[in-house]
Order: sequence, then structure tokens, then C-alpha cells
Amino acid sequence: MLKDVQKLNYGMLHHAEYAQLVARFVEEYEATKPKTADEDFKRLLADVKTKLTAMQNALEQVVASEKSEALSQADTERDASLKALFDSIRPYRFARQIAEKDAYNALNLLFKQYRNTAGKGYEEETSLINSLLAKLKTPEYQPDVTTLGITKFVTNLTESQTQFNKVFTDRIKERRGRVKYDVKTLRQALAQDYRLLLAYTAIHAQVKKTEFYTQTLTIINGVHKYYADNLARRKGKSKANVTDKKPATPTSEATSTTV
Repeated sequence: MLKDVQKLNYGMLHHAEYAQLVARFVEEYEATKPKTADEDFKRLLADVKTKLTAMQNALEQVVASEKSEALSQADTERDASLKALFDSIRPYRFARQIAEKDAYNALNLLFKQYRNTAGKGYEEETSLINSLLAKLKTPEYQPDVTTLGITKFVTNLTESQTQFNKVFTDRIKERRGRVKYDVKTLRQALAQDYRLLLAYTAIHAQVKKTEFYTQTLTIINGVHKYYADNLARRKGKSKANVTDKKPATPTSEATSTTV
């Protein structure tokens, strides 16, 4: 019986899934601690690992770029906390108790100095909020905060500021020394080397029939079957969600080897 590579519709795999497919093969292959004197196989595998690393780096950059959305969200939440703090003293505008009226006047004058803070750039806004929070902790304003019972709003702003700073710092670190990648192009390069390795292994497993090649092909097929089964389940769920009747997809498409 001829040995062949388990068919798999590579085109249905997302970029991250394709990288994980190759990575899983490499991991399982190296876990067997194989021994071979085939320098061509070693070279092909080395090429695959090099291209895989490049693609994984590219995918990490994609994730990092998505974190810019997290930064924007953190800033939005921080702005909301700042506005909530400013609004928290509004009920005391017409306070009758002298202590509350004095506290309102003092804090209102302070807050007026920071009214345009949310419209500033990230770094300037951070600096201004730090300044505001520092003043609210001083003996001059702390009694006013306590009198009007707005401590929770100060705490919320402090937490929002801390969260923003964390996301902002992480974003800066990720940007340093980062190289721009074209994930699609890198996937194509990886696929070319991976397909060559698969073909080389399959042919030698058929011709030489040695344990090394048959065992390697078994690892490949095990990994491919895992992803093929996942795609089949995914396709089944997709069909289950379709209400309109559509022509059945030819079986040959499910075993396509398009990258």
C-alpha cells in the first residue's frame, strides 16, 4: 500500500492555525528524537523552521497592533472616570451646609483647571491626571473629598489611570525594534518549504520504506488528521447555521491542498 500525506484543505486554515499546524509537526517530530544521516531532509526541515519563526513573529506583530485598540479602550475608560469625578460634585452646587458648600467651591475651582484634560494627547493627559490625583491627596483637598463623599470616584480614576499606564507601557515596549511583516507572503514562503518537506518524506517513505521516513510520515499524518477533523466539525457547524438550502460542496473540495 502506497504511503501518502493525509489530505488537508490548507486554504481553510487561518494564518495562526497554519503556523500552529507546522509548529505542532516540528514539536512532535523533535520529541521523538529521530536519528537520520539524510542531510537533504535536515536542510529542508531547517528551512521550514526558519520560515515558521518568521511567520510566528509576524503573527505576534498582528496581536501587538490589536493592542492599540486596547489602548484606545483604556483611554476611553479613563476619560469616563475623569468625567464621573467632575460630575460627582454637581449635586452640591446649591448645598446649604457650610462645610459642603466650601468643599464644593474648593473642588470646583480645582476641577476647572483640568476640564480640558481628556482632549489632550496620551502623555499630556497622563501627566495632568497624575497632577490632579496628587492634589486630591493633599491636606488641602482631602477633607473636601471626604466631606462630599466622592472618594470612590477618585479611586475609580486612579484605577483607570493605572490600567491605562500598563497598556501604554506594554505598547511602547512592543513597538521598540519591531519589524513590519507581511503575514500572507510569509505564509506562502513557509507553505512552499513545508510542501517540499512533505513530498520528500512521502516519496522516501514509499521508496526506501525505512523506519525514519515512515515514522515521520505517521507524525505528519497524525497532525494533519487533527486539523482535518477540526475543519470538518467547523464546516458541519457552519452548515447547521444556514437556513436556506444550498448545493452540497463537492467532496474533492474538502481534500484540496490549496495553501
